[in-house]
Amino acid sequence: MAGLQGFLRSMDFDVFKAKLHQVLDFFKPEVQAETRVKLDLAAGNAALLIIDVQKEFADPAQGRGNTETRNVTKRINSLIPAFRAAGMPAYVVYFSDYEKNPQDIDFYMFRPMPQDKLIAKDEDSAFKGSNIKQILKGDKRKTLLACGFNLNACVFKTVMDARDNGFEVILLQDLTGNDNDNDRSKTADQIAKMKKRGVKFVNSIDLLENIGDFKKDAPLPPSRRLAPPKPPGQ
Repeated sequence: MAGLQGFLRSMDFDVFKAKLHQVLDFFKPEVQAETRVKLDLAAGNAALLIIDVQKEFADPAQGRGNTETRNVTKRINSLIPAFRAAGMPAYVVYFSDYEKNPQDIDFYMFRPMPQDKLIAKDEDSAFKGSNIKQILKGDKRKTLLACGFNLNACVFKTVMDARDNGFEVILLQDLTGNDNDNDRSKTADQIAKMKKRGVKFVNSIDLLENIGDFKKDAPLPPSRRLAPPKPPGQ
């Protein structure tokens, strides 16, 4: 106790008050919701939405790409397989005036798997430039885990339209970024608009910590299993 009193005496009161408010603010419900999002991803309802991971937007050699887009693409390549392994389907959106064969799409360091659904779009928003709404509704998808490029353009417009169309949206913030053609001064404002519309922001690593919950037929951990019924007469 004496040590604590000495510490408080040595600290400027205004500094102490500011630090106390920081601690109290952290435990506000709205801050906790942003810090660690509680996700309820019912089996079969959630899907990955991978947006425009293409050379035009992400490859530094093409002019628009940069270190950020290259590093984000590397993370997408390293982490998306874990989501697939958990049984979560991937809807891969690419910017094009027409549908292409997979080998003809200019993906950057990314290769879709045969089970992925490829969707061509000809506008920034996949919901305006393709029939993705009908595809997702037909597959009974309700929650979208979005990632890709560009945060301030195609990702922003797609997730905002997804919310307008009744989908829950979780933005994997470590798996999205901006190329050189996008004004980064708008990023904070775009993020605020998405949050206001109900888009949740999480890091993919945090989501993957609970990846067992995504598995459709995953066995329950012992703590969640019901005890076996007792034999009659006991």
